[in-house]
Amino acid sequence: MRSHHLLPLRALLVVLLAGLLPKLDAQEDEDCAQGLAADMYFLVDSSWSMGQENFEHVRHFLYTLIQSLHQVGGERFKFALVQYNSRPHTEFQLNSYKTAQGVLAHIKAMSYRGGGTRTGLGLDFLIHTHLTAASGSRAADGVAQVVVVLTDGRSQDDVAEPAQVLRMAGVEMFAVGVQDAVDWELREMASQPQSTHVFSVDTFPALQSIIQDLVVGLCDAVTQSGGFPVANEAPVAGGGTAQDTADLVLLIDGSQNIGAANFPYVRELVLRIIERLDVGRDTVRVALILYNSSPVIKFYLNSFYSKSSLLDAVKALTYTGGDESNLGAALEEVAESLLSETSGGRADEGVPQMLVVITAGPSTDDTGAGDRALKRASVITFGVAIGDTATADLETIATDISFVQSASDVREVANIGDQLLPLINGVIQRTILVQNEFTEVIQSKTVGNRDIIFLIDGTMGPANINNVRNFIREFVESMPIGPDQVQVGIAQFSASPRVEMDLNTHGTKEKIISALSTIKPRSAQVVNIGAALNFVRERMLQPEKGSRIQQGVPQLVMLLSSKRSSDSVEEPASALRELGVLTLAAGAKAADEQQLKQIAISDDAVFYDKDIRPLIRTKKEKMISALSTLAGGVPTTTVTEETIVETTKMVRDIVFLVDGSNYVGSSNLPYVRDFMINTINQLDVGPDRVQVGLLQFADRPKIEFYLNNYRTREEVVEKISQLRLTGGSAVNTGAAMNYALDNMFHSSRGSRRRQGVQQVLVLITGGPPQDQVRSVADRLALAGVLTFTVSSGQADEAQLQSVAFVPTLAFHARSFSGLPGLAEQIMPELVTVVGDTDVAVFQEETVVGAERDVAFLIDGTDRVQADFAYIKDFIIKVIEPLDIGDDKVRVSVVQHSERPTLSFYLNTYKTKDEVIRAVQGLRVTGGRSLNTGSALRFMKDTILSGSYGGRAAQNVPQFLIVLTGGQSTDNVREPAGALKTDGVVPFGVGVKDADPKQIEAISHNPSFAFNVKEFSELSTIPQRLNNYVSLPREELEVVLQQVDTRRDIVFLLDGSDDSRNGLPAIREFVRRMVEELDVGEDKVRVGVILYSDDASIYFNLITHRSKKAIIYAVRSLRHKGGKSRNTGAALQFVQDHVFTTSSGSRHLEGVPQILFLLTGGKSKDDVSRAAFGLKQIGVISFAIGMKNAGQEELQKIAFSSRYVFNLPFFAEILSIQPDLVAFVQTEISAKPATVVESPQRDIVFLLDGSDNTQSDFPAIRSFVEQMVETLTVDENRDRISVVQYSGDPQTHFNLNTYMAKQDVLGAIQRLNHKGGISLNTGVALDYVRKNAFAESSGSRHQQGVPQILILLSDGRSQDDVASAAAALKQEKIVPVCVGTSNANILELQMIAHDPSYAFSITQFDDIERMNDQLVSLLKRIPRQQPRQKSQSPLASSGSRHQQGVPQILILLIGGRSSDDVRNAAENLNEMGVTTFVVGIDHADTLEIQSIAQKSDRAFHAADINNLSDIEQLIISTMKEIKNPAIKPPSHDPNGRDIVFLLDGSDDSQQKFPDIIDFVKRITKHLNVDINKDRMAVVQYSDTAEINFNLSRYSTKNDILKAINGLRHKGGYPHNIGAALQYLKEHVYTPMSGSRHQEGIPQILILLIGGRSADDIRTPARMMKQIGAISVVIGTSDADTLELQTIAHEPKYALPVAEYGQLPSVQEDVLTLIREALHHVEQIAPTAGLDSKKNDVVFLIDGSYDSLNGFEEIRSFIEKTVESLNLGNDRDQVAVVQYSRDATVNFYLNSYSSKNDVLNSIRTMRHKFGRPLNIGKALEFVRDNVFSASVGGRRADLVPQYL
Repeated sequence: MRSHHLLPLRALLVVLLAGLLPKLDAQEDEDCAQGLAADMYFLVDSSWSMGQENFEHVRHFLYTLIQSLHQVGGERFKFALVQYNSRPHTEFQLNSYKTAQGVLAHIKAMSYRGGGTRTGLGLDFLIHTHLTAASGSRAADGVAQVVVVLTDGRSQDDVAEPAQVLRMAGVEMFAVGVQDAVDWELREMASQPQSTHVFSVDTFPALQSIIQDLVVGLCDAVTQSGGFPVANEAPVAGGGTAQDTADLVLLIDGSQNIGAANFPYVRELVLRIIERLDVGRDTVRVALILYNSSPVIKFYLNSFYSKSSLLDAVKALTYTGGDESNLGAALEEVAESLLSETSGGRADEGVPQMLVVITAGPSTDDTGAGDRALKRASVITFGVAIGDTATADLETIATDISFVQSASDVREVANIGDQLLPLINGVIQRTILVQNEFTEVIQSKTVGNRDIIFLIDGTMGPANINNVRNFIREFVESMPIGPDQVQVGIAQFSASPRVEMDLNTHGTKEKIISALSTIKPRSAQVVNIGAALNFVRERMLQPEKGSRIQQGVPQLVMLLSSKRSSDSVEEPASALRELGVLTLAAGAKAADEQQLKQIAISDDAVFYDKDIRPLIRTKKEKMISALSTLAGGVPTTTVTEETIVETTKMVRDIVFLVDGSNYVGSSNLPYVRDFMINTINQLDVGPDRVQVGLLQFADRPKIEFYLNNYRTREEVVEKISQLRLTGGSAVNTGAAMNYALDNMFHSSRGSRRRQGVQQVLVLITGGPPQDQVRSVADRLALAGVLTFTVSSGQADEAQLQSVAFVPTLAFHARSFSGLPGLAEQIMPELVTVVGDTDVAVFQEETVVGAERDVAFLIDGTDRVQADFAYIKDFIIKVIEPLDIGDDKVRVSVVQHSERPTLSFYLNTYKTKDEVIRAVQGLRVTGGRSLNTGSALRFMKDTILSGSYGGRAAQNVPQFLIVLTGGQSTDNVREPAGALKTDGVVPFGVGVKDADPKQIEAISHNPSFAFNVKEFSELSTIPQRLNNYVSLPREELEVVLQQVDTRRDIVFLLDGSDDSRNGLPAIREFVRRMVEELDVGEDKVRVGVILYSDDASIYFNLITHRSKKAIIYAVRSLRHKGGKSRNTGAALQFVQDHVFTTSSGSRHLEGVPQILFLLTGGKSKDDVSRAAFGLKQIGVISFAIGMKNAGQEELQKIAFSSRYVFNLPFFAEILSIQPDLVAFVQTEISAKPATVVESPQRDIVFLLDGSDNTQSDFPAIRSFVEQMVETLTVDENRDRISVVQYSGDPQTHFNLNTYMAKQDVLGAIQRLNHKGGISLNTGVALDYVRKNAFAESSGSRHQQGVPQILILLSDGRSQDDVASAAAALKQEKIVPVCVGTSNANILELQMIAHDPSYAFSITQFDDIERMNDQLVSLLKRIPRQQPRQKSQSPLASSGSRHQQGVPQILILLIGGRSSDDVRNAAENLNEMGVTTFVVGIDHADTLEIQSIAQKSDRAFHAADINNLSDIEQLIISTMKEIKNPAIKPPSHDPNGRDIVFLLDGSDDSQQKFPDIIDFVKRITKHLNVDINKDRMAVVQYSDTAEINFNLSRYSTKNDILKAINGLRHKGGYPHNIGAALQYLKEHVYTPMSGSRHQEGIPQILILLIGGRSADDIRTPARMMKQIGAISVVIGTSDADTLELQTIAHEPKYALPVAEYGQLPSVQEDVLTLIREALHHVEQIAPTAGLDSKKNDVVFLIDGSYDSLNGFEEIRSFIEKTVESLNLGNDRDQVAVVQYSRDATVNFYLNSYSSKNDVLNSIRTMRHKFGRPLNIGKALEFVRDNVFSASVGGRRADLVPQYL
């Protein structure tokens, strides 16, 4: 990992250092114009924050600067230029232009790009792309390298690391900041001295003022770089050479030795030390640890790589206190946890490691072990002693006595920094070299031969596991290890045990110590020590595992545990003693000391302490002594089978049937698992002993594994430990028991019922059965199955006694925690009770759907000759569990090499024995190469066909297992695809040289592909194959559909001030999650959002396409900061801006959407609505709270209670990371959360009654009948209405016409077809909204009853549906659409609630199959908030904007808004509302200006009493507003300006000839002339460029020639938003030939071949604002919603499968071009504004913050109103107050007289509320106050003021 980050540095050093040795000593005093050369690189910010106008200033600055540098440096100075935003772009390289004139000409023509601000990425780009010989760099010739960075804001990524790489390579770094640039970031980039390398100006025009100083600075830098050899450069404070590296650990006494009052002095010393170091990833790294009785790591060496972050972390340190000062334990912690590579240590790279200990008193524990460990690691130790008592200890541990600095008093400690820093810098700069002569003498022990097994509790956590590993390492280092000396084995246990290494696995110290790192902690709530001791005895103390027990060598077992055992330890411990095994027991934490004494051979062999760390530290010597000296008598008798308890010889088939419902829940699942594991650990699991199967159920059953899936106890326990609940509210126990009998107790699934083996069902449940169980229990009993019941929770104990075979086999625990203990009670009955096993009375039922065709296609080439036996064994293992027979499973085998060779067909053999004999007799056919593709075709056409035994025609599942040991020489993808299309399920098995990509291409999906390195490893695969092949058909269908492993994962991270200290843990959590995910554009996508007061995107789901890029970005993550924590707003932000198609979300493709919220406290705002919104769109939210987070709030946010985690500390988050990543990697349903069914619904059926549906109308009528049959029709339940439409709509009956189902059905049966040629769906939608869903028609929307519209359509609408659909949704009506193949699916998706609510069928005869699906959908629609009543014309509020009356809004603000105001302000501006904004007290000036249309309409009052002057200004401004008449444009009816915007990305390169052909076809139909049709062509990819503009050619022939000469642009990705912005700024302008100001139609024809990588919404809106009519043609890879957003209206969005099919839409395009004229006529204004009338709206701050000034605000409004001329045909006034939401005091048409208005204002009360949502309030005013229905007169061209 480290070497990766240094690759750029190493590459640079090789090139740069080789050539920077000076040859110019004589020129040291000369300036840069006298002979010295330089390579100068300009890295220029061109982000959106700069803007086009300011970019012109940047261009002018660069032009003048380079011109000046050329004058003083001549041709010796070479220049390169890179623009950067979200990604860097090379303008020119050093060797692009031979003269300065070429450089200057390029700068003059350079275009502004726009985007984000990723300065770090730009610096990285320079390193990799420009600072190379190939790009013209002359570093190897000793030429100075200079970089100038120009930026106007803070970078969105880390700049420190790439800048450090450049500086360390000798590059001179200059930083120029403009406007909002951050000073500390500029300094982070710049070289020393920063006074000459950092330049800052406040405005862009001011850049000209620094050119002279910058030229001087650059010249000096060139001269200096030529004056000294880089290799011998003297170190400068804050700078550094390549050698200036060190790892520094600060160890601070936090006990009472220091004291709370003195701790700030110590903290200040640390700050002073760090401040003067060159901190960075590749320079000095710093870690810090506080200690008292125990050490606490505050941050690691790799936690912070920037000095500012490090200083912030130190400033946050607090005094810990404590009586003890255990320096020894702290030194050991440093040695064990802070110096390794994983903690950021670089000892392996030769980087010196230092420790500075600061203490004010003696240590209260022994420092010897820690001191030795540090000296062994060559750590250089310094000491700071405060007072007299600390010096002795520090002199003992310090590397040299002179390295201890003393202060008599804590107040003098600050001065010690000046003494200590030279020592630290001496180590950093290698002027202090310490020869470590420490040698640790290990006592030579006379240790006899012995076998020692360490038995470790794996649940003790990562830190304690690390301590145990270190203990074992020290022990091994001190022992004579070898096969004839001391042997060591290790086993780990939790609920079940497993081997880490056997006694004979490793024969040397080195191998054992190396293997220790593989021991990882395990998660479990209980431990079973008894089972673990039995495991050691039965599985490890065996001769074949290395045990020398039979030779009399002492056998020792050392137990280390942190918990009490859940099972009995007495008998297992006794069994070990009987063998002569010497058992030692060490325990801590929750371990039971009495149990430890039962286990150990004597009390002297028991070691116990309160924690693992002190246990090992204080008892280590005693434990090592005992292990190396104890000896005992070992029985000489041979260990025989009789040592195993008798019950293990039992032979049974046991199926566990587990309740997976919410009655058990994830919190109780561990107890269920532990019960099963405790039971199984007492059984002898094996194919000829006990077999175990597992089935889970809730509303339906799910098989986890069959009886014959696993052959050992360990495998079964491992699988059970991975069990996850299915969840569900139903408990269908009877159905699950039936299913178990029919599907589990069957010979094909491993049941041995026919051989008389007892069949056992163990039902484990926590809830009452919700179906019939008694009769099913009888059926099981008659079949000879013994049923046991184990229950807890809400299970009915009495009922379960009747379910059990006999009542005594029913076991119940009062709480789930008691379930594990029931294992001891159930065992006697489980091994002794026998049911009726007379199989003659029970005829085994044939499993329905058990037929299978299984074909093997195996490698038959010469290369597999030696391994063919493994292949045959593989086939036999796959087919052994199958029930082979002519009417059951059929098997075929084919070998292949260059051609396929048949071994036998599917119908050749009828029995399993025959098949196995045939496989055993196979011989390799031979051949040199593999043509697997050809063989796959043979399998499809011949082997799996009906002629040779294939049963696909009978719907029998067909499986193909392809096994190869090499790469195919022909194509496998197409024939594999043909097999899959035919329904065959292929598995790919690759061995040795097989191509994994080919194996994956062959397989049904990636999870069906298996790859192993050797043929001997094939034995691991058959079981996994059988899991699929043996599945019941219905489950197989489900599995085959579960192929999507894609995920969209968003991390929403708390960036508020409270969470600052938690950032390292949060960052590490995200990094670990990403590290384990399968990241890729078509796999897992990741986004990171930071929030506090507001939310901001750090990177979204499409920003990074690789794991490496995401991890790099995560490591650079910085704290956001902010006082408040508005989690609700952040959740809403994520829904609106992140889980969207434009941001990379694939929710429309069914990809699971997952949100991880990490928060450190309670939200300041409400989270309920936003959380519910996320659930509604199917986002699975995990709510992870730390520190002060509220449990109730987390539960509201989380998708379910299982996804809530509330942790006490930030660091604890790492403990749950493995569980969370495991969830993400498992099967996830992407469907939205099921919501509680509403008992009431208002349902309107809108039926297509046009002529097209006449023959289909009976089917439509029948469908409506069937739907109504499933509903509960009643006045207080479901109400039904039916409307039919064609050109116009017609109501058949309203929601309140019929209240009984029979009446509704009768009315439906009487329906007659309406008829009509046209189909106006838009008109019909508006009609049902206004009439069918009206209260007068029976709608109950005011009671929150769901309003549902079911639209049935057979064609494309002939009118616009977009606005009507939007109006429906705005009124909370949920449209569900069903269309035939004649309907337009995109149109239906636009109308529908969301695209998943739109369904397509071939014809209406097929509609019946939709019935169940639609009923299910209707039941999931929840109750809703009541709609706001729309005002009738009489009760409306009077806006006269439709009559041309000016609309005025006067907004008073007393603070900064808590939401975004920009979009709302822009929308008001678009409506023509004139907005005056008055800010008071804490209002934000920039926010005020952004809301106001012009700066002279934005006012700020320092005090509430200063409003009178502003009042007069507003009144006078309102009177001066003039409304000039707008002259209707004139245009040539035969003229059009047509622009083609062509996809020029890398993806379109092969199809570019098709694109050119299409443009030529359209051109031939145009009437090209300078006064008629004009044409332009622009290409785009990541950028846009003009091929020719509208004024370039005036004849058709010239245009066709230009088109023929077009060359493909190239580039990636598709930045369509930037391309549209480019058109607006560079193409649709008079200079480029556009005639839009003359009223000529502006037409855009846009070709899209993929999803845009940037936001298209704002640019698309701008195109519509300038009147451009966009026709958009998209391939199948384009995003449908993007097409519709850009297009003029939905019918202007035309889909094609790929560019080769463009001719199919040619006629549509020509038709739309011809229609363009009509649109121009429609939008042309016809009159000027009426200046005698004004609509004035006052929007005032009604929050708590404005309470004290409310009287002044009211007075201000009164005075303003006094000056107006109020009346119906004159001025109108409205007043609205807002805080969290907006409330109308009165509307524009509420009062017609001035007195009424003034009286209302005088009686107006303060609203109250928090926070201040100005954006929301502006939107409210736009939608509800300036509308015509409430008095707005915009349509009458009346000015509107806000």
